[in-house]
Amino acid sequence: MILLLSTFLACGTKAPANSAVDAAKASSEQPAPTAEAVEPEPEPEPEPEPEPEPEPEPTPESNADLTVTLSFSDGSSKSGHVFRIERSSDFYGMKEWLDQESKLTIYGEKGSEAADIEWSNLKSVKVKLGKIPSDVSCLYESDWSPWLYVCTLKSTSTMATKDGKSWGIDSKYKWKFYFDDGSEVEFWIQNPRALEQDSQEVELGMDDYENKELYTKLQQSLRSDAFLTGLNVQ
Repeated sequence: MILLLSTFLACGTKAPANSAVDAAKASSEQPAPTAEAVEPEPEPEPEPEPEPEPEPEPTPESNADLTVTLSFSDGSSKSGHVFRIERSSDFYGMKEWLDQESKLTIYGEKGSEAADIEWSNLKSVKVKLGKIPSDVSCLYESDWSPWLYVCTLKSTSTMATKDGKSWGIDSKYKWKFYFDDGSEVEFWIQNPRALEQDSQEVELGMDDYENKELYTKLQQSLRSDAFLTGLNVQ
């Protein structure tokens, strides 16, 4: 009886040990938890390289040395030192500009005498503008495409030279002065103009080839635009 009890007790004490081993084994067989994958932060976009600053415009070459005052029909004026003069190749100032010394003179007439006056010998210019519309003539230039419309205001222009002579002016080109302050001024010293190209081409079958509305617009410009009325050289 005692032997059987001992055997039973011996068997009873071994069961928990086996359970602990089995639990440890089961625990060891469970897969270890894995860390969640973390996506890397995107790299910042590289800042664009700054645009290179444009090259400064070259300063035009000097070909004059004048201190002048320009007066205009709207009551404004412009004074300063002029270091460069150019003259248009056409009467309208819409093509190239010339700077050759032989082109930079003003044709003057005094009775039977005539001369090409250099700007360095000029003392003053006076421009007496005609009346609008009686002294306005308008035309179109068909060699432009679209046509170029021009209205011209007749003027009486005179100049005085440093030797004390007075001359009538015959110079219908446009002039451009370059000032030390970086400004540029364009002007006529005789017969100023208002001009504009048409907005459409002339086509066959049109009822009227001429744009009469543009003539009206240009005459209004002659009333409002600022034209040279006087120039004095110091």
